[in-house]
Amino acid sequence: MPGAIYLAAQTGRASFNASVFTKAIRHLHNAGAYSPEMLADKPFLSLLKETNRVLQAAFDEGIADNTPSPAMLKKLREDVFMFSGCKTHKELKEAASWLLDDNGKVRSFTDFRNDVWKVHTAYNQHYLEAEYHFAIGSAQMAAKWDDFEKDGDRYHLQYRTAGDDRVRPEHAELDLITLPASDRFWSRYYPPNGWRCRCTAVQVRADKYPESDPGESERRGEAATTRIDKNGINADAIFRFNPGRDRQIFPPAHPYKKVQDSVRKIIEGLQVNVSENVAGRKALFNRLSTDKNYTGVSFNERTGGLKAIHTGHQFDPRTGVFERRVQNIAFDAGHSLILEDETGFAHRIADGIFNGRPAEIASITGTGKNAVKRALNHCRGKGAEVALLYFPDESSFSYKRLWEGVAKFSGQAAYEFANIYVITGSEIRLVK
Repeated sequence: MPGAIYLAAQTGRASFNASVFTKAIRHLHNAGAYSPEMLADKPFLSLLKETNRVLQAAFDEGIADNTPSPAMLKKLREDVFMFSGCKTHKELKEAASWLLDDNGKVRSFTDFRNDVWKVHTAYNQHYLEAEYHFAIGSAQMAAKWDDFEKDGDRYHLQYRTAGDDRVRPEHAELDLITLPASDRFWSRYYPPNGWRCRCTAVQVRADKYPESDPGESERRGEAATTRIDKNGINADAIFRFNPGRDRQIFPPAHPYKKVQDSVRKIIEGLQVNVSENVAGRKALFNRLSTDKNYTGVSFNERTGGLKAIHTGHQFDPRTGVFERRVQNIAFDAGHSLILEDETGFAHRIADGIFNGRPAEIASITGTGKNAVKRALNHCRGKGAEVALLYFPDESSFSYKRLWEGVAKFSGQAAYEFANIYVITGSEIRLVK
């Protein structure tokens, strides 16, 4: 099964780490059931955070050229997290429906995993790709609305399509509709008006472009957002909102968001905890930034990624480049990796601190049967709680090879790592 899913026409930073889903369904199978309170469980929270990471990256892409006000920015980011939480809740509920056999007994993990992978394919590939592109467009339009609001009705707003042969006919009917920003049309039919909608709105001079007929504009807007599905429901009615005015990236009426208040409160609580984690790393960043013993100190306020290198850290002449590479990959994925001082110690110590735990980086360059076991023994010898296994040659990695090596290590030592991560290409994956 794949380790990372790359969304079409996007960069590697927008990939979904499939191993997070694997950990989540393993936890779900062990529990034998799912309830919303379990969203706080580490494997489920990791699934939520991975979804949020991908969609926040899309949001960042959307506001790259026009950042909204701090107040709007906060609201929009909160909506992306809430959407991610509601989606994860729905995803886990659907996955849980595959747990039991016809006799009401929990199925074997192998059977369960084979069937529940359909949920991953739907939610974390097909749906996520559409949501990713929508988040980019919605963020762009929310940021523009922030500017439009400042000007009030000094200008008219004019609807514009992309103007090519990919424009939907019903959206083409909205092209050049011109109305004041205060007109109710913009509360319901402001772009984007569907998945992968590329329409926009621009300010135009009121004395140059006359107002369109409000009633006719409403009729066209309603037609553009009407698509009756097989159940007789208008599936496109959810797009009748304004991301800027409503301060929401995703449609308020999206099916994911139709959850009980108790579920919403759980997700809101999780968001506070995640924000506090970022706040804690920011405090550490502030401390390290003023400490002359550390260089290369960087912090990403969106992801919580943090990195720094102690001046006493000793880079191996042969594998030091791998350590730097692993640190950068971990940073880009929102982890904290501080490469610490290694001078003057009578005993061997770990490379640094990864997400608050002593961690050792082990680069696996050989193809031998015992290479993974030797790497884990190396990490154990440094007293690491976290093993970071880096495969410089991505083609030399396979889950079969990994698990065989882990089994050999476990068979010869009682030592247990808190976590084992695998790094290949530009991806870091939690495997234990």
